[in-house]
Order: sequence, then C-alpha cells, then structure tokens
Amino acid sequence: MMPLNYTPGVSYRYEYVTDTLLNEAVDQLQSDSTSSCHQHYQQQQQQKQTTAHRDVGFKLTASVDVTPIWTSNRGAMVVKLEVQ
Repeated sequence: MMPLNYTPGVSYRYEYVTDTLLNEAVDQLQSDSTSSCHQHYQQQQQQKQTTAHRDVGFKLTASVDVTPIWTSNRGAMVVKLEVQ
C-alpha cells in the first residue's frame, strides 16, 4: 500500500455523500379469503405501496479538510482534521 503524501501547510478537501433508503417489507398472503380481516390487510398493503409510504431514508453529507501540520524524517505526520 502506498503511503499518503501530503505537503505540510496545504489543505486537502474530501467530500462524501451517501443516500440510504429503508423500504418497508410487504408480506404477501397466500389465502384467497374475503374475510373483513383480509380486506383490511389488503387496504393497508395498498396504502404502503404508494410512493409516499414506500421509501424512508436519509442523506448524509460531509466535508473533511486534512491539513498536515508536521512531518518527520521517517514519514510520521501530525494532521489537523476538520469535519463539517
């Protein structure tokens, strides 16, 4: 693995973005029953399958600034990290 090569005093910016969607599982009934319980279940499933009810999630964004402060002769570094 190549060692990181940062120049002391120069800031390096990294941008990270991720989207996570959590979809609600939809159970399928194998029964053809017309009971009121089954009809209620089918109505709930139809409501869940609309776009407004199907996907729930979040988006994460981050900016990371890496600024090397000091580098030794052996390659050790002290860096300043700023996360926004």
